[in-house]
Amino acid sequence: MGCGNSRKLPPAPETCEKGVDLGLSDRQIQMVKDSWSLIQVDMLAIGLDIFSIFFKREDNETLRLFPKVIQNEGNGGSMKIHEGNLQYHVMLVMKGIGKAVENLDYPSSLISYLNYLGRRHLQHNVKPYLLECLWPAIDEGFASVLTDVYTEELRTAWKMFIDMMVTRMQSVMTESRDVTSQQNVVKSFQKSSSLSQDNSEQTQNGQVKRSNGSSKH
Repeated sequence: MGCGNSRKLPPAPETCEKGVDLGLSDRQIQMVKDSWSLIQVDMLAIGLDIFSIFFKREDNETLRLFPKVIQNEGNGGSMKIHEGNLQYHVMLVMKGIGKAVENLDYPSSLISYLNYLGRRHLQHNVKPYLLECLWPAIDEGFASVLTDVYTEELRTAWKMFIDMMVTRMQSVMTESRDVTSQQNVVKSFQKSSSLSQDNSEQTQNGQVKRSNGSSKH
């Protein structure tokens, strides 16, 4: 799985689409794309290595945020990894990175895809801060696979790329959460106003009935 000196990264052409700044140079984009072509050959194994590193680094509180992957065993509180669910999750993450890499030449499409990923993560109750916790494991995993190809320049390119992905997704997750919160406030206000109006109408009707009863006497 290691790579020899013969695998050189070529100079980068200009990207196909202009107008959306991803924060990466053309050379950095090409370096990410070329190195991904090496990684995707054994995507599952590399992804499993990355998540193995990630789970070892994180505390139990964080691990409990992956209930389908890390499952409590019995009353003792010990945790067990569900291999099938882990592999499924790993492939989702790695394919997500791969699709983002494929769209590096099309920034508008990439941003749309990251917006979609952000909303999907929010729907699955993923905490925004968790996204940035994955980089150290990705960094270590890529370094062990790409070896001498994983130069400081390539590492910087990957870090900028992952940071860009995380920042965009976190932004969408925060915005969507704020909108949902505002909508809930509006609904709560409308419900409260409706109840107040109903109570007011009931009070007025009661007063009218009492008034009518008094006039009959």
